[in-house]
Amino acid sequence: MPAKSTKKLKVQIGLLAVAVVIIVFGLLFVLTAAEIVPVFPAFYKIGHIIVRYIIVIVTMSVGIMLFSNVAATIEDKKLRNALTIGITAFSTVLTLPLLYVFVALFPAASNLYGPVGEFMVKMVAVDFQAIFPKLGVQYLIYSLGIVMSIVFLAVPLLSGILTVKDKKLVIGKKGISIEAK
Repeated sequence: MPAKSTKKLKVQIGLLAVAVVIIVFGLLFVLTAAEIVPVFPAFYKIGHIIVRYIIVIVTMSVGIMLFSNVAATIEDKKLRNALTIGITAFSTVLTLPLLYVFVALFPAASNLYGPVGEFMVKMVAVDFQAIFPKLGVQYLIYSLGIVMSIVFLAVPLLSGILTVKDKKLVIGKKGISIEAK
């Protein structure tokens, strides 16, 4: 058994390292997409800021999901819980501004930005208006963005809580239930 356990641990460490690298790239993409620091000049040159943020969202989602899934498989309960709580908090902190931006885009569609919106929302709103000139399409996309943000908040929180409490979500013919592992 120890050989299998050692191999599993090596795979877990490797996957966690890959997840951390993906997350670091995602954070660097955020800095570049927001035009704070042009870490990746080619990425910085992508014409539409929305395309840059889509790349950020996909990259961060992959890194966070990989980290979360690997953390949930760790046998040492204290380490598993610490990693799970850490990645859940990290994910939540990253997702709250995303939710804020999608909510703030509604008034921004009418050129109402507010003090924070000038910095966080204006470039995104202007880009959406250029790509999708019809207000109804913008509102549809903003609504879908809010739903996506809520899912990005709810799923990691639920997953983290279930992992820490040693429970699992079961979806079957009898409906949805939470059971012990």
